[in-house]
Amino acid sequence: MTRFLAAALIAGHLCSSAVAVFSASAVLAPVVSAGGAAASVSTSLWPQRWSAHLDRDVLPFWLAENERTPSPDNPDAEMRSRFLSLQLRSLYVLAAAISRETDPDARRHLRSLLARRQTSVVARFRDARAGDWFSTESAAADARDGDTTPPVPKTTADQAWAMLLLADIHTLAGVPDALRLARETFARVDPLAHDDLYGGYFVEYDSSPPDAPGRASRTGRIRDHESSRKHASTQLHMLLALARLLRSDPQDSLVRTRLEELFALVPRFVSPDTGHVRWALGRDWQPAAFARPVNNRTLYGQNAEAISYLLDAADALGRPPADILPVLESIAGGLIRDGISDDGAVYYTGPMTGPADDRRVWWWPQIETAAALWRLHRLTGRDAWLAGFEQVSAWAFARLVPPENPGRWHTLCTADGQPLPHTAAAHEIQTGFHVVRSLLVIGKN
Repeated sequence: MTRFLAAALIAGHLCSSAVAVFSASAVLAPVVSAGGAAASVSTSLWPQRWSAHLDRDVLPFWLAENERTPSPDNPDAEMRSRFLSLQLRSLYVLAAAISRETDPDARRHLRSLLARRQTSVVARFRDARAGDWFSTESAAADARDGDTTPPVPKTTADQAWAMLLLADIHTLAGVPDALRLARETFARVDPLAHDDLYGGYFVEYDSSPPDAPGRASRTGRIRDHESSRKHASTQLHMLLALARLLRSDPQDSLVRTRLEELFALVPRFVSPDTGHVRWALGRDWQPAAFARPVNNRTLYGQNAEAISYLLDAADALGRPPADILPVLESIAGGLIRDGISDDGAVYYTGPMTGPADDRRVWWWPQIETAAALWRLHRLTGRDAWLAGFEQVSAWAFARLVPPENPGRWHTLCTADGQPLPHTAAAHEIQTGFHVVRSLLVIGKN
């Protein structure tokens, strides 16, 4: 960030730039043909363009007080303040800004802001009795008032998000207390949510005391076929959380064991026929039919996340990427074939066989796919992945980044790039997290 930006932060006058970072001609830069000669990574200008966009537009927008940024200082931030995941993602963006800020005064200001907001999040969402987290502020309030009868099961994916985001906050900004909270969360959640019979983690778990009335029947209800499914999002985010924790302490034998287990199991989500990642498997990690239709489909943004998260897990375990490369390239091939338009739009969902049938374009599959394809190109040097990365990047910048306020990003578009109306719901408020995370990944790799 520039000294001007640092000064604006401290003065409290930070606003988003209304000037687009790149000209239209740069956005629509020629795409390397997947069938051409092997291309050098250095032929792509998109990593530098995305880095400039991150510093000039994205971080300034998300550090400002506006309708999307969750802040306990904003009394009107009802939706923003209700959900643990949104608050933690806001802290992540602050930590990312600290990692890129060069002005000492601005860094001190951002650190003070991060410390104050982290304290607020802990006070509002941490379950001090159980040692884990409430997903919503209302659940926390009910528990403190003694109104939760019976106790509401907790969502494992939310605990995974807490672990990985807190660990990332420490990595980015050097916040030991965030790492401590991440490790304490794992210590509490693993004995309750881990499936000791088949491996992996249940979607939900009961954190009430073992002798609590009705615990056995509640546990039975959340272990039926549908509820005991191996949910791809839960397993993938636990995989990433464990990778982050192992990087922070390579000697933690339990974390390593759990990560090794998931690293071996997660590829079972990938169809050997199409390369698509199933939304869910049965408890035994075998394909199964589910009553809820979405559990029988694939989510293209999640396919991209699977590529990135498996690479992160391999790195944390000290495994060569070649160990997992065939699976990753199978996922990427299916993603490009069925989930991405000819001009680079990443669709939302589709069947396990055949092309996408929900062709809405959400911001997060678009940018997560760009990051995954860039990583694959860096790893393999293959033109196909470079071409995909450049197409997806060009589509994102031309259609998801509004010229009048480029840090904001549209949440949702039609397949031809027309913004769709969307309220200030959870999707709107977390736009910054996926954009910041993915642009950091592109810049790093």
